[in-house]
Amino acid sequence: MHNDLEELVNGVTTVRWNPVRRADPGSDEGAEEGAGDAAHVPPHGRAVANFGDLLGPLLVERLSSGIVDPDPVQRRRVLSVGSVLHFARHGDIVWGTGVNGKVVDQHLPTTLDVRAVRGPLTRGVLLAHGIETPPVYGDPVLLLPRLWPELLDSTRLKTRELSVVPNLNELDRFGTGSEVLSPLRDPWVVIRDLAASEFVTGTSLHALVIADALGIPCRPIVPATEDPFKYIDYYAGTGRTGIRFATSPAEALELGAIDAPEVDLDRLLVAFPGDAWGATPDAPGGRPRDFIALHTAGLEALSSGAAVPAEETPEESAAHRRAQALSRLEPLAHRAAGLTDAELRVAVASASAAGADAPLAAVSDPPLDAATPRFHSEAAGLATRSAGEQRRRSGSHAIGERTSALAPDAAGTPTAAGTECLLSVIITTHDVVAWIGETLASVLAQDVPGMEVLVVDDHSVDGTRDALLAVASTDDRVRVIDAVTRGGANARNVGIDNAAGRFLIFCDGDDIVPDGAYAALVASLEASGSEIAFGDYLKFSPTRTWRPTQNWPAYARARTAFSAEQVPSILRGRACWNKAFRTDFWRATGIRFPEVPRSNDIVPMITAYLAANTIDVVDDVVYLYRERPGASSMTSKASSATAIISYLTQELECARLITATQSPALVIEYGSLVFEADGWVHIERFLSAADRSADESSEIAALVRALADLLPAASFRRIPVTRRLALALVTEGRVDEASRMLGTLSGTAAAPASAPSSAQRGDGGAAALWTGVVEALSLSNDLRMPPFAEFGARLVVPAIARAVRDGDDDGRADAALLRLIRAVDGQSDAASGAALRSIPELADLELDDRGLLEKIRASRAARVRITSVAPSSTGLDLHGTVACEVSALALAIPGRPDIAASLGDDNDTDLGMRSWTARIPVSELSLGRRIVVQAVVPSDDATADAAKACGTTAIAITVPEETTASLPYDPYARFFTGRDPLTHGLWVESRRHWLVRGGLRQLRGLRRRAAGGIRRA
Repeated sequence: MHNDLEELVNGVTTVRWNPVRRADPGSDEGAEEGAGDAAHVPPHGRAVANFGDLLGPLLVERLSSGIVDPDPVQRRRVLSVGSVLHFARHGDIVWGTGVNGKVVDQHLPTTLDVRAVRGPLTRGVLLAHGIETPPVYGDPVLLLPRLWPELLDSTRLKTRELSVVPNLNELDRFGTGSEVLSPLRDPWVVIRDLAASEFVTGTSLHALVIADALGIPCRPIVPATEDPFKYIDYYAGTGRTGIRFATSPAEALELGAIDAPEVDLDRLLVAFPGDAWGATPDAPGGRPRDFIALHTAGLEALSSGAAVPAEETPEESAAHRRAQALSRLEPLAHRAAGLTDAELRVAVASASAAGADAPLAAVSDPPLDAATPRFHSEAAGLATRSAGEQRRRSGSHAIGERTSALAPDAAGTPTAAGTECLLSVIITTHDVVAWIGETLASVLAQDVPGMEVLVVDDHSVDGTRDALLAVASTDDRVRVIDAVTRGGANARNVGIDNAAGRFLIFCDGDDIVPDGAYAALVASLEASGSEIAFGDYLKFSPTRTWRPTQNWPAYARARTAFSAEQVPSILRGRACWNKAFRTDFWRATGIRFPEVPRSNDIVPMITAYLAANTIDVVDDVVYLYRERPGASSMTSKASSATAIISYLTQELECARLITATQSPALVIEYGSLVFEADGWVHIERFLSAADRSADESSEIAALVRALADLLPAASFRRIPVTRRLALALVTEGRVDEASRMLGTLSGTAAAPASAPSSAQRGDGGAAALWTGVVEALSLSNDLRMPPFAEFGARLVVPAIARAVRDGDDDGRADAALLRLIRAVDGQSDAASGAALRSIPELADLELDDRGLLEKIRASRAARVRITSVAPSSTGLDLHGTVACEVSALALAIPGRPDIAASLGDDNDTDLGMRSWTARIPVSELSLGRRIVVQAVVPSDDATADAAKACGTTAIAITVPEETTASLPYDPYARFFTGRDPLTHGLWVESRRHWLVRGGLRQLRGLRRRAAGGIRRA
C-alpha cells in the first residue's frame, strides 16, 4: 500500500480509504474482534481496514490482470468502490464511486474522466459542478459473482440464519451477538460469511451490496450516524426508489427482503477504464465541453438513461422525476449571470417551491423522514451552486468571493475583463484571527498585476472567517473558500483546484510576506522559463529573529535555471511557502499535499524539485515565518509521537524518491539532511520524551530502519559517534537503550516516566546499558554500527570509571559492572584497554571477578577525597577526607615510594569522615610527566572485609566538583595540576625551576637570531 488513500494495483494507483486510527489514551478500545464481535480500534492505532473500503483494489486487480502494462509516465489514478469522490484530483478516472453526503459541498476538479458512478444522485452532483458524467450506474461490487463465479456455489450452504453488519462508525450499535459481523475483517472472510447467510441487514452499505450481488435476501437499517445520501444514491442507481429502511434487525426480518436490483452490469463492465493499464478504451473520455451545453446534455441523459423498475413506467421513475426537477432549475442557470445575490436566492427559492426538491420524497421513506429535510435543502443548495458557478464564470462577484471567468482547467487565460490571472496566492487558515489581518495586508501589498488571493478556511471557530469576509468585501482579489474536509493539506489542495493563475504561491495565515517578494519570484520565472523559483526566508518569534538557511549553499546567492542535482542543498529547504511554481507544471506532475498530522509539505516539495527541469533562486528574503507562542502552532506540536511517526513516514517516501534518482550527490545530501539535521532532531526529541509507549517505539524503530536501509552506510559514518550509536540502536529496535544512553551522556533522564528505577528493574543501570551496546556492536556486521575504537575510550570507559567510583554496593549493579569491564577488556582496541587500566581499581585485570569486585568496594568504602590543593616552593600540599574506619593512609605515585598522609583527630562522626594532610615533594615527580595521584589503604586495616582485601594496591582519590583542582597561573610555580577527566582524581605535572626556564628561553632566542643572520648573509 502507498498510503492511507492509495494502493498500487498492477502499476496503476487506485484510491481507497484506509487510514490509521488511534484510540484515545485510557479508553477501553483495543479488543481483538472475534467472528461475531464488532471490533474496536486498537489503543495505539492501526489501519482501519473496513472491508467495504478495501473491495475496490480487489475488483480492479481482477479486471486489470493481463492488460498491457501502463506507461510509467502516466499519473492518472482510478477511483472505484466507496464514497471517495471528495479525494479526487485533476485527471482522475471515476468508475463506480459516489459522493459522500457528509462532504457534498466539497469542491471537485472539473477535469475528472467519469466512466460510471454509483447512482443518479452522484451524477447530479457532478453535473452541477460542470463535470461530464455518463448515465452508467452501479456499485462495482455488484460484479463480484461475474468475476468470481465460485461465490455463487458458496451461497448454497447456509450456516447463518441472520447476519447484521454495522457501519464502521456504528460498531457497538447492535451489540456483540453471534449474528453481528465485524466490518473490520478481511474482505473475503466477510464475503464468505455473508454468502452463508439466509438474511442480511445492518447499516454497512457494502454488506447490503454484496447481498444484492449474491442474491441473498436483505434490507437496510436506517443509519444513526451516516448521511443517507449514499444509501439513497445506490438504491436509485439500481432501480429501487421506494425502499423502506428498518429501525432494527427484528423489524428488518419482519418487513422481509427488498426487491432485487435492476442494473445493467454489462454496461458497467464495459465502462471499466482498461485504458489506464494500456488497453484501448471502450468508452472515450474527453475534456468538459461548455458548461451550459454540458449541463443540458447531462440532464437529457439523466432523464432518458436511468434504470427503471419493472413495475414503474419511465415517467414514474424517481430518476425521471429528479431530471424534471433539475430541468426546472436549468433556466435559472442560464439567467444567473445577470442576477444579484438577493435575486438569485429568491429565484432558487421559487424554483424549489415549484417542485425542485419534491421528487426527492420518492427516494425516502418514513424511517428516514428526520434526515430528508436536510437532504432536500442540500439538493436545492446544489442547484444554487450550479447557478452560482455560471454567474461566476460570467464575471460577477458574490460578497466575500471572487473567481475569474476562466475555463475550469485553463490557468492564465484571459478573464472577462481581458486581464490575465497571473498569480494565485493560496492562504490556508485555521483559528488565526490574531494574525490573519497582518498576513493579508502583506499579501495584498504585493505589486503583482492579475493576482488572486484564495483563502481556504479550515473550520475556524475564533472569528477568522468573519475577518476574512470583511477583507474580501473591500478587495475583489480575495476569495474565501470554506474547506469541507478538515486538515491543512486538504485546504491547500482545494486552493490549488480553484487556482486560475499561471503561477502558484502558498502562504500560511499567520506569517508575513515582505514587500516585492512575489514580484521577484514571478519575474524570475517569466525571465528564465523555470518551473520553480524560491527565495530566502527568516523565522521570528516575540523575542528573536534568525535565518535557518545561513549554512545552505543553495541560498548563498542568486541562480537561474539549475537542477536539483546541480545544487543538492536545495533539498534542505522543504517548506512550500517561500516558492513560486508554474501552475501547469504543478498539475501535470500530479502533486498533492497528503493529509497527515505532520510534515505534509516535504514529499510534495521533493517531488517538485526532482520533476522540475530547472529551478531559480532569487536574492531576496521572500517570507517571514512566525513561531507562534503557546501550543497552537504546528511547530509547538511537533514533539508528539503521532507527529514524529507522521514525519518519518513522509521522510521515508522522500527517501524512495531520492534513491530512485540514482544520483550520488542527491543521495549523500539527503542522507546528511536526515541523519544530521531534520531526522535527528525528531528522533532525539522522541528519545528524550518521558511518555513513550512500546508500540510507538516499535513503529518509529521500523521507520528509522527502513530509512537507513535505503541510504548508504556513508550517511551514518559522517555523523558524530554518539548520534551514530543512538541511531544504530534505534534501527535494531533497542529504543529504550538508545534513550538511556543519551540520557546517561547528557545527565538527563530519558527513560519513560513510568519505568522503574535501575534497582527496581535489576538491570544494572548504565553498566548494563553499555554492556548491551558493546556486545551488540561486537556481534554486528552492520556497517551502520561504529567500531568500538570510535567510542570505547571516549564513552564507555568513562562510564565504567563513574560506576567504579560512585556506584553502590548493589549486587545486581556490580554484576553488570563486572560484565561490562570484561566486555571492554575483550576488545582489541588498544586505546580503550589502556584507558581501562588507568582506573586505579582496575590496574590488575588478571584478578578474578571476586578479587576485582573487592578492590572496587574497598575503594568506595575508603571514600578518599581531596578538599584543597596548595603549592609551595618545595612541594604540593594536599588536604582531604577519608572514612573514619581507615587507620592509615598513603599517597601512591607510579614508580616512587608511597608518601604517608597524616590523619587528623577531627573526626566527623555524623558523616563518618576524618581529615588528612600530605605533601608531595618536587623531588618525587618526574619532570614534565603527568601523573594521577592515588591512595593506599593498608591490608591490616581493621575495617570492613572489603577494605582488608585492598592490600597495598592503589585505589582512587576523588577531587569533588566543589574543590578547585587547577592552580592559578604563577610563573614561579613548580607544578601544574587539574582534575583527571576519567577518574576525577588529581593529576600533577612538575616544571623546571623558573631560573632554568628563563635561561632556556634566552638560549632559544639567541639561536633564532643567529639563524636569521645566517639567512640574511
